[in-house]
Amino acid sequence: MKTSVLKKSILDYAIKGLLTQKFRRENPNLNTFSEIEKYNNEMLEKKENLQKELKNLESSFKKASKEDKESLKTQIQNLKKEIAKYKIINILNLESDFTPPFEIPPTWAWVRLGDIIKLISGRDIEVSNLNGMYPYITGAGNFKNEQIIVSKFIDIPQVEAIKNDLLLTCKGTVGEVSILPFDRAHIARQIMALR
Repeated sequence: MKTSVLKKSILDYAIKGLLTQKFRRENPNLNTFSEIEKYNNEMLEKKENLQKELKNLESSFKKASKEDKESLKTQIQNLKKEIAKYKIINILNLESDFTPPFEIPPTWAWVRLGDIIKLISGRDIEVSNLNGMYPYITGAGNFKNEQIIVSKFIDIPQVEAIKNDLLLTCKGTVGEVSILPFDRAHIARQIMALR
């Protein structure tokens, strides 16, 4: 059997839950739906607390002097960005218009990828010093047999990928993937990081 065919077969078994049957039998109390509910409740609580803080800042902004307003405006903008990070996970199985493409175990849930990952777009930078301590991953040339090969290093990453992010080439040679083995790295515009 060809390696590529074997990889596709294993991936097919994995996404349909066929590789975890024994684990699920041994752990019948594990349930994705309850885990998602717990996660969503935590996110909603954190979001509510931040929204209360935002309401207080906006109230303070209305009463503030002209000098204080600029600082409060920045705090409000940062808080709004922070609030936007707290997303809940929507369970597609519960939506009436969703038709699953194949059957999965009953304790698993269909969700949107965007609800469970953070997608980070890379950015090119001009660097005069390539002898820093952080890897600079520029494109498909850095990927070899699902490993990351680095020849450029910079002082400070501007678009930061962190250890265990899934890196994916998205321009030029598309579809090369690898898990980032370094603590921090800068990724160029040809790379996306999935966290």
